[in-house]
Amino acid sequence: MGKKRVFHLAKLCFKDELGDAATPEIMDAWKEGYDFLAELFINLENQMYQANKKMAGRFIELSR
Repeated sequence: MGKKRVFHLAKLCFKDELGDAATPEIMDAWKEGYDFLAELFINLENQMYQANKKMAGRFIELSR
């Protein structure tokens, strides 16, 4: 599921929980925070994949 789709669903939950307090300014702040965290985790995941590619074939299987 894409980042935009996930935020859309989260936004619906935020609006439901916040009710009238879900002003455009509040929702913009939630989106900014969500985008920041999403990019952070996407970049971290990409770094982990790259590190795993570099390690491919460097492990030996231990017998039980």
